[in-house]
Amino acid sequence: MSLNRIISVIALLASMLTAAPASATTYSFYNITGNTSTDLSGQLALQVSELNGQALFRFSNAAGGIASSITQIYFDFGSTSLFALPNCINFSAANTSASGVRYVNGSNPGNLPGGNTVDFTADDSGSADSGKGGVMKHGVNPGEYVGFLGTFTSGSTFSALLSALNSGDFRVGLHVQSIAPSGQSDSYVSVNPVPLPAAAWLFGSVLIGFVGWSSRGKL
Repeated sequence: MSLNRIISVIALLASMLTAAPASATTYSFYNITGNTSTDLSGQLALQVSELNGQALFRFSNAAGGIASSITQIYFDFGSTSLFALPNCINFSAANTSASGVRYVNGSNPGNLPGGNTVDFTADDSGSADSGKGGVMKHGVNPGEYVGFLGTFTSGSTFSALLSALNSGDFRVGLHVQSIAPSGQSDSYVSVNPVPLPAAAWLFGSVLIGFVGWSSRGKL
């Protein structure tokens, strides 16, 4: 295989990866309260990406999942100074997949329920608008998502945010209500990012293979 052909194949694989939403890092959650026998870890997700110099946090509740509603979202900045209060994360200006999803700045209680068991201390929070219809109507139900922008402090970077999330210094908590079948609630905290998609591993394997082929050709 010619060198030009190798370069073309690598370029094609690279374009396949960049076409996918690889710019967003996805984080999963684990249950810290265990109030119900239902584990929603597999259907709750957080995607973090950079948008116009700000951090975009997008929370989703997987379609077809167990009936539930993400009604409160908490941020524990840890030892970082990435964001400054008040309202560095604008919950009232949300981007959502459904017109019914609506959040406001601040939550009651001010800290994630059960968060004290994992040393979680909320520095900022938002909750589903409890106006007409109540929080469950305006929360994130299966098949829906909501996104919020966070404004960095001067000198802070998106890469520093990812490093803090990956190390667990910066954490995110969710309070989920109306969990089927009991209708009770549970709290969840973010964990390490989801592994790279299979396509990324494929690209790496193919690239290594081409490098090895090229080296053998020079022997």
